[in-house]
Amino acid sequence: MENPDKSCMAAYTVSIFGVLRAHEDPHEITKWFGKVCDKLWFRNAVITADNEVNGSVTYTYKPEDI
Repeated sequence: MENPDKSCMAAYTVSIFGVLRAHEDPHEITKWFGKVCDKLWFRNAVITADNEVNGSVTYTYKPEDI
């Protein structure tokens, strides 16, 4: 989704929804997210993987962290 405010640094957002109950470790999702981010160009990205069984994990990805 493109931000209509062209002067804003946050130009785009991507939302991904799915059933996460099958993932015993929420870090599996953040690892996948890191692999996806490696293929794209951006300043930073944040993912929160949350489900009622395994809790919530928030991960911030910055290209310089690789």
